[in-house]
Amino acid sequence: MKKLIVFTDEDCPIRYACHAIQGKWKLPVIYVLCENGTLRYNELKKALGVTNVMLSNTLKEMEEEGLVIRRQYNEIPPRVDYSLTEISMMLLPVIKEFSVWGEVLMEHERADSNSKSNNHQDDASTSANEETVITKESIS
Repeated sequence: MKKLIVFTDEDCPIRYACHAIQGKWKLPVIYVLCENGTLRYNELKKALGVTNVMLSNTLKEMEEEGLVIRRQYNEIPPRVDYSLTEISMMLLPVIKEFSVWGEVLMEHERADSNSKSNNHQDDASTSANEETVITKESIS
C-alpha cells in the first residue's frame, strides 16, 4: 500500500518551502530582485507598489530567513540595498516556470474574454439586424 503524503507532516519539504515564502509579498520581492538584480529600498518599493510598513516587515522576515541580503552603506544620506541570497537564487527556475504558467493563464483569459466579447457582439449585431428588418417592414 502506498504511503499517504501528508502536507501537515513536519518533515514535508513542500510545507517547509511554502512556509518560507508565505505571505503576500515574499514571492513578488524575489521575482522583482530576480528580474532587476540588486535594488535600493525605494526602487524595490516602486517596483512592487507596496506600502513602507509591508515592505519593511517583509524584508526583515526575508533577511531573517536567509532569503535576501541587506547591505547598508555608511553614507549620508543612508543607502540600503537588497539582493537575493544563493538559497533564493535556487527558486529562479521555479519562478521562471511560474511566469510561463502566468502567461498561459493570461492568454487563456484573453481568449475567453474575446470569445465572450465576440458572442456579445454577435448578439448585439443580430439584435441590430432584427431592428433594421422590423423598421424596413414597418415602412413598406
